[in-house]
Amino acid sequence: MAEAGESWSRTLAEQDDEREATWRGRALNAEDALKTAHAEILTQRTRIGELRGEMRNLWAE
Repeated sequence: MAEAGESWSRTLAEQDDEREATWRGRALNAEDALKTAHAEILTQRTRIGELRGEMRNLWAE
């Protein structure tokens, strides 16, 4: 009976470890996606600024 209890406890601990690993993996993936999104937003904002400058130059001529 004691062995069954220990086995059950190990199984639950292993399942907790697996869930935590899965959660950590998803958190890291989300963090990477957020960094990528921020970089893309910065790139687009820079390009928009450049294009607005070009438009301003064309209107001034």
